[in-house]
Order: sequence, then C-alpha cells, then structure tokens
Amino acid sequence: MGVVGIDTRNSIYMPKYHIRMAFYHIVKGKTPRYSMNVFGDQLVQAMEDKNTRVSTLLVAKLSNVNYQTIQRHTALHSAIFYNDLTVAKLLLAKGANMMLMPRNRTYDNKHECALLMALKMGEQRAEMQSLLIGDMRAQMTHHHYTETCSRKDLDKIECVSHYAMLYSTPVVFSDTIEHNLDANTRNVDNMTPYMHTIREVANFERDVEVCRIKMGHVITLVDQYPEMLWTRYNRVDVKVGRPYVSEKKTSTGLGMVIFECITERCNRLSVDIAQYEAEIQYDTIPETTCILQKRIEKNAAVVQFFKAEFIPNIFLRMMQPVFVALSMATHVRLGGNNGCGIGVLHNDTIHMIFLLLLHDLDTADLEQMLC
Repeated sequence: MGVVGIDTRNSIYMPKYHIRMAFYHIVKGKTPRYSMNVFGDQLVQAMEDKNTRVSTLLVAKLSNVNYQTIQRHTALHSAIFYNDLTVAKLLLAKGANMMLMPRNRTYDNKHECALLMALKMGEQRAEMQSLLIGDMRAQMTHHHYTETCSRKDLDKIECVSHYAMLYSTPVVFSDTIEHNLDANTRNVDNMTPYMHTIREVANFERDVEVCRIKMGHVITLVDQYPEMLWTRYNRVDVKVGRPYVSEKKTSTGLGMVIFECITERCNRLSVDIAQYEAEIQYDTIPETTCILQKRIEKNAAVVQFFKAEFIPNIFLRMMQPVFVALSMATHVRLGGNNGCGIGVLHNDTIHMIFLLLLHDLDTADLEQMLC
C-alpha cells in the first residue's frame, strides 16, 4: 500500500514523520496539510548522517530534483548546508537549479538561491563554491542559458564575484571571473567586487581579526588584478531606480573608504564615547555601559586597523604605477628621447619626488586624487 509521494515498499529511510503522514492519509482519509517528497526528506537525513551510499541511491529516486520543502530548501540547498560534494555533483547532473529562490522568503534568506547561499557560508565551503561556479560557467557557454535567464537571475549572476570576494577565498574569486576575465564586473549598484567588499567591511565589520583576514584576501587579489585599484564608481552609471551608494559623484574604492566609511564610523564612535563618558559620570545603567564599552573597543580596533594597516598598504599599491612611470622616463632608452623632458632626472631624484608626493599630500589633495 502506498501514498502519493511515498513508496513504503522501497523506502530506505522511513522517518517517523512520514509514517505518521501516511497513517494520517490512509486511516483518516484526509490529505496532509503539506505534501512532502519522502525521498527528498530521506536524502536530507542521509546527508546529515554522512551516509554517502544511501544518499547516492536516493538522488536517483528523486522525481523532482528542484522540489522545495516547507522549510524552502531544495535538495541542493541541503547538500550545501551539509557540505556534501558527492550529492551536489549528482544533483547538478540531474538538472538542479542553483538559482532557484526560496519559496517562503524572509529578510535573512530573500537572496539565498543555492549559489549565493554557498558563497555566504564562507571559506569552509570553498570546494562547493568552485563546483557550483564551474557548473554555472559551463551552462553560460550555451547561449540559450543567458537568453532564457530572468532579469533577477542575471542580476544574481552579476554579483557572484562580489559575494566571492567578500565571503570566500582569492581562488574562488578567480573562478568566478574565469569565463570573462573581468575583475571589475559591476553589480546593479555600479559597484565592482573590490569596492563592494572594502566598503562592506569598513562599514559594518566589528571583529578586527575578521577584517584582517578579509582585507588580506583583498590585497592578494589587487596584486593579481591591479586594475581594480583605480576603477571608479560613477553615479551617472547607476541604474534607474537604484539608490546611490556613494555621496561622491565619482570615487575609487579607497576614496569611499577613507572619506565616507571610516569618517562615518569615526563619527559613530565619537557618539558612543560621549554616551559612555556620560554614563560613567552619572553611573546610570552599568549593564549597558559594559556593552557600550565593548562596542567602542571593537570599533576603535577596526578603525585603527584600516588607518594604520589597510589604507597605507592599498595606497602604496595605487602609487606604484606612478613610480614605475617616472622610473621608465629615466630609462636610457625609454626616457632618453630628447622630447621626454623628465628624462633628465636621475633615479635618486625620481625616488625623492615620489616620496614627497606620497607623504606630503594634504587631505584635500588626497580626496581630489582618490575621489
């Protein structure tokens, strides 16, 4: 005897939930409130149990590989959650849709198709991320894939490299741009992955060690793709209906960090410090005072990291092409042309000019250069 969606004769796992649902359907003569896919639910249990043999058998039994449970997960979502590469490969081979959005959306999962969910889970899902990105790239080689994608799916594809830089490793980021070699892909807000990442971290991250790790990845990537550094955000290119990300009409990523993100963070820090001093003076609410003190310490550490470590490192990398250009001008062949007036300078003079430029810029000059 069987029930729609439930094959009790060939069941490998028969959780109590499904026995109860089958009984409810047969004995009570009623349809369960939620029609569940038993093989899908058994597959989730098998992945949780790390039972690869059973998982493999159950994938073959799935009649709808993109079925969504009441918890809104597809089987691919669950494979990502349990980091089951074997099942993920089998599901993709059966046509699992990694761009499928949750059926029941909340604020936390509203953008969580399987691909973006994997990227948001961070470096511990790097292999899974590379697998999904490789499959996406393979599909994109067929023209019909991008032609049949919805506008929302295309928007998600455009931000994959942004998620990869913000949440994952340099290797995964390189995987995302392998098909077009464009490290400066723009999302719907006209932001490149580099701009998006350093702004997100500078604005919102409170753990200085997380900042150090993520910005270390960023430095690795700008060394590989130096074209990121001088690329500019332009407000005139923002899509109609989108909010402006930067107060500046045009700005490099570092310009936004220095003159908007860190400045605003310092302003918030000043407000917290003033509130903390007032509470200490009047000893009003000790519990909130302790919480406030920890927040001040964390934010101060992040600001110090950006000012003392990240910003100088990035600025030096931005100035390196300037130094190279000046050095080329003094080269015997490249700068020896009589028409090249700078060629009369010696290397030590070039070095002195570069250092003066680097260290004697005032705030207004720096803002004009970077924004």
